[in-house]
Amino acid sequence: MQKKLDKIHTYVFEKLDDNRVEHDRLLSRIELAKKVLSNGDYKEKHSSISLRIATFTKDFISFKRIVFDYAKTQYIRIFMKKISYTFNY
Repeated sequence: MQKKLDKIHTYVFEKLDDNRVEHDRLLSRIELAKKVLSNGDYKEKHSSISLRIATFTKDFISFKRIVFDYAKTQYIRIFMKKISYTFNY
């Protein structure tokens, strides 16, 4: 499970970072007044990235809930085994 989580984490954060770098480059072009990109295009990209970040945040909160519920279940199971072992002695 840990390896899968690491892969997901790496992929998601690399994609977000790639999007951030692209977004910064677009802003730089606007600031340099290059004709390549209009202000409207930048705002559209910015809105798209903002939506992705909001979706990621929501999904990450759900993901954390799943991981912590799993960890709590495992902890309770181990704790119950210890109690059972103690009373069986």
